[in-house]
Amino acid sequence: MVGWRQAAVLAAIALAVLAALALTGAATADDGEQAAEPPALQPTQVVAEIPEGYNQLFPFQWGGGSLFQLKSRLATMGCIANTIWNYDGGEWHGYNQYNVPSTLNADWLAAYEEFVPAGSLYATCFDVCEFNYFDAPRLSWQRCHTAFVAMAREQNAFSFPIDDSSECTDDFDERVKEHVLPSMPLYPNVCIIRQSTPEVRTGAGEILSPLAGDHGAVNDQLHPFDLPIIVVYTKTVPPTTERGHVAGLSVEIHELCHANQFYHFLEQMRPDRLTRSSGDGGTSSGQWRMTKPGSSFIELVSFKKYPTGDWRLLGYSSFRSLYSINPTELAAELCAMYFLDRMGERNTYEWTLENFDPGRYLTDEIVDWIETWVVLPAITAAEAD
Repeated sequence: MVGWRQAAVLAAIALAVLAALALTGAATADDGEQAAEPPALQPTQVVAEIPEGYNQLFPFQWGGGSLFQLKSRLATMGCIANTIWNYDGGEWHGYNQYNVPSTLNADWLAAYEEFVPAGSLYATCFDVCEFNYFDAPRLSWQRCHTAFVAMAREQNAFSFPIDDSSECTDDFDERVKEHVLPSMPLYPNVCIIRQSTPEVRTGAGEILSPLAGDHGAVNDQLHPFDLPIIVVYTKTVPPTTERGHVAGLSVEIHELCHANQFYHFLEQMRPDRLTRSSGDGGTSSGQWRMTKPGSSFIELVSFKKYPTGDWRLLGYSSFRSLYSINPTELAAELCAMYFLDRMGERNTYEWTLENFDPGRYLTDEIVDWIETWVVLPAITAAEAD
């Protein structure tokens, strides 16, 4: 397999050539012909046709915003940006995402710092299936998921038995597709399994990915870039009671919020860190706290990790009543609560506790954190035009 550094260098050379060709082609247009002005876009809006495959250069229109928002908006469209290129002021500026010397991005950061102006840019995407099997024919994401599910089942990674016929699909709840997925950056091709089990009263769930603690052992046979699998357990599929529906929806969004944490870990950490201990036992909270959103959340809610390995909220905290055992769980619970409240849906606490007020937990500081690290700015219907 081509190494990360070698792949990054090869990609940079190939893209520089392609970019030069694109520029040459643009320059050979008829003298009297003016290039059409791109449509004005809203901030953080992206208009593009995302190609399939690893490191295929494509053009896109960008409405302006931070580098983080640019990468996050592409992620909601199914593209984990491997490189980003901009022709600005007669010069090409390139940003390389994975496992490259920091000096390689010095020119980009000097030109834009954290704000990327609106305009026409180019990018390539990271394709996990193609990169995992670099010297083999490209696998569809469905085949990758099927292989991972089979491996997880063989190694008893699921909390409850999974039917052999269970498939991981993109069949998320319609409200989730409308209100959550378009604004939450995730690693592409996150899929969901719905499983009935009499062992749960209402709903339970889990996510299998490198960020999922002990389940990371499943990934030893794959590249550390996995395809996160969300599993939602309910007593029946579909649930037959209103409480079951509420629980299933809450679990689905909660686990997607965990997938968002995985995205941040992947986006901000060196990929090779996924294959070794984070220095904190390899736990999800230990890894996530090394990212900007993780560390800022831990400070915001006053979580502390003790030498015993336990996480505890310091002093008196209203969050204690949410029974969260670590920062990633509390963050996912508040994240799910935020989306459910915005959708006008009840969560499991409102179902089981009298006079439960989400506003007690969705404080201005928490909402600001969510709207900084989880929810991208709203784009109107013009985005679909």
